[in-house]
Order: sequence, then structure tokens, then C-alpha cells
Amino acid sequence: QSSSGAKHLDDATLVRALRRAALLPWRDARFWRRAADVVAKKDTMAGRDLAQVCLAFRRVDFPSRILSQHCLSYVTSASPSFNTFELSAVLAYFSSAGAGLPGAEDFICKMADEAVAPWRQRETVPRSAWK
Repeated sequence: QSSSGAKHLDDATLVRALRRAALLPWRDARFWRRAADVVAKKDTMAGRDLAQVCLAFRRVDFPSRILSQHCLSYVTSASPSFNTFELSAVLAYFSSAGAGLPGAEDFICKMADEAVAPWRQRETVPRSAWK
């Protein structure tokens, strides 16, 4: 499908297409660059969908600066309520692909703290154990 057609895909169809493409043995950089562009142009995307996109990009080991910037701005500005799985998937991708972006290290630390917050609330562990 052309890149102009991909811009009009709904989130579920786009995520499904990227997950299927990640299962194939080929790694066409042009395809993944276009996919990152399409995802980055979406104003809103469910946390689960963004997590699945990040997992697909990680599976093919394609570090996209555009997708990394989108993850950084989307998670920090919109402050959607991500669950632990979604935060960890986005953080895992970003930590491997977002190196060198301004504010990357602070973002990784902040998101890691946020991802383990539910665990911290459930467990009675001394502070020194999770610091």
C-alpha cells in the first residue's frame, strides 16, 4: 500500500500491519521509515497501540529517530494513562532507539520510575531495594 494510503489507516489496522510486517524475515528500511512517519503524524493513539508499534520496531531492530521523538513528546505532553506493559514497551524501544535525543536520559528515568510505581505500591520493600 502506498504511503499516502497508509496515512488514512485506522490505528488498529496500522498496528496489525506493522505487527505482521515484523514477523516477516525482510527488513526494508524504507517501509519502516514510512511507518514511523505515519505513526508520528497521528495526533492520538491508544497506549496499547503505541506499545505494539514500539514492539514491532524493536523486533526488527529498526531505530527510528522520528518514532523516538514521537514517543518522547506523546508520553510527556499528553500524559495519557499508560499501564505497566505499555510504559515498559515504549520505554524498551526508546532506550534502544532514542539515544542522543535531548532529554532522553531524563525521560527514561522518569518513565522507569512511573512503570515500577504500581509494583512499589503493592510490595513492602525497603526503599534501598528499588532505588
